[in-house]
Amino acid sequence: MVPESGSTRSGETIPGHIPGGFQLEYRADIEGLRAVAILLVVAAHAGIPWLEGGFVGVDVFFVLSGYLITALLMKEVQATGGIRLPDFYARRLSPEISSILLKKMAKSPLK
Repeated sequence: MVPESGSTRSGETIPGHIPGGFQLEYRADIEGLRAVAILLVVAAHAGIPWLEGGFVGVDVFFVLSGYLITALLMKEVQATGGIRLPDFYARRLSPEISSILLKKMAKSPLK
């Protein structure tokens, strides 16, 4: 059985994780590729002449994201027999919602 992302095998909850989600094991190789992809995009925006292919970094990042999301969905299907898309999107959006709200509050004028 796959433990939920909000708990450990012993049943302890992990702060900051969303209960009901599925996690993949840490992959240093994928993290390294993501870092290279991000550096290519940053270098292209910085105007480094010999690294003008920032679009390659975006492509690599999208491919890796697709791989990771597909793996999470496959894990959910294996564990539950199906995919609950509203729950999946809620797990994907909840970390972003807090940063969006924080950004909006920081940019709003204080009266």
